[in-house]
Amino acid sequence: MIMKKLILILTVVSFAFTGCNRIPEGGPSGEQSIETAPGLLSEKVLIRLKPKVGDKQNLMVTLNMKSEDSDEMNVNMISKMDMVVINREDSVFTYEMKYKSIKMNIQAGVMEMEFDSDSKEQNQMGSILGEQMKGLLENPVLMKMDQMGRVLEFKLPGNFTSDQTGDLGSVTLPLPEHPVGVGDSWTADRPLEGLGNMEMNMTLEKITVDYVQIKTTGLLNKEDEGSAFEGTYKLDRKTGFTKDGLMELKLNKEGKIMDMKIEFKSI
Repeated sequence: MIMKKLILILTVVSFAFTGCNRIPEGGPSGEQSIETAPGLLSEKVLIRLKPKVGDKQNLMVTLNMKSEDSDEMNVNMISKMDMVVINREDSVFTYEMKYKSIKMNIQAGVMEMEFDSDSKEQNQMGSILGEQMKGLLENPVLMKMDQMGRVLEFKLPGNFTSDQTGDLGSVTLPLPEHPVGVGDSWTADRPLEGLGNMEMNMTLEKITVDYVQIKTTGLLNKEDEGSAFEGTYKLDRKTGFTKDGLMELKLNKEGKIMDMKIEFKSI
């Protein structure tokens, strides 16, 4: 059940970080997600999600997780997925994500579990993990998101329930309300089921012709000392999606400390 929840969180984080390999039609003069704000003395950009229907993304997500306490647990996972924008209604976009493969290795004390969706043969533990992942591998995930990156609807395949998923939309990365320049910051608070309140701080680090680079830091729960995260991501100026991203987290829940590193790359 822990891995099932972890996969679901990664699914939403993947949507939040996704980048678009295909350059939409229209050339440099076409509509951009990240446009230079006019009439300002220094360069500022207005960040919005404006993909085109049919835009497709091929993404690889790598997860490394390790516990620091006596109950040692290590998780390594690589997943590959395709995402496509299938519909637009005003400023709301519908995204479809299909997992192409999931490969993972889990070590928990003396127990070790391995699963590779590309392999035709699985051991007993791998078969158990495969049953948990079956719904995601066989059916697409659907999500509706507006131009501000707010999740309006989220549909999971298989036997996933709302009790298992919680409010997964709370882990998406918020966009600034107003134009921002290099050094400008914005903040957001998000509730995250099982971890308390997530306090996020984003800072625009770089503006180029093709992308902007944003750094994010924050706390997962003030009551859990040491629970924090930081990361960077590059947003494509045409689509507003992420070209690549890296997030590092340290979780301290009831004295149990877990280090997690998640990397997103367009492939």
